[in-house]
Amino acid sequence: KALEYEVKGTLLNYLLTNRQEKEVQEAKRKVKTVDDNLADIEKRYSETKTKLEEDIRKLKESQENEAERLKKDYEEKLAKVKESYAASETKLKENAAAQDEKISK
Repeated sequence: KALEYEVKGTLLNYLLTNRQEKEVQEAKRKVKTVDDNLADIEKRYSETKTKLEEDIRKLKESQENEAERLKKDYEEKLAKVKESYAASETKLKENAAAQDEKISK
């Protein structure tokens, strides 16, 4: 009887140890899967962040170039308006002087 209990105890111990080993292996497999997924997520995050930073840099550069172009266009148009105004003013002064001359005679 004692031998039978000892064999049963050994068998139960073996089964328990075997089950624990399987649980540990399963837990390790799950941890590895999580680690792999995390590494993939971190890689994609890094790639996306780099791409977005580059897109933002290009967008800022584009906006700065557009603002510079608009400023230049504005300054050119303003110069033309000032030139036109000065020419009109000169012509009006000449006409006024001619009118004064006619009135004086």
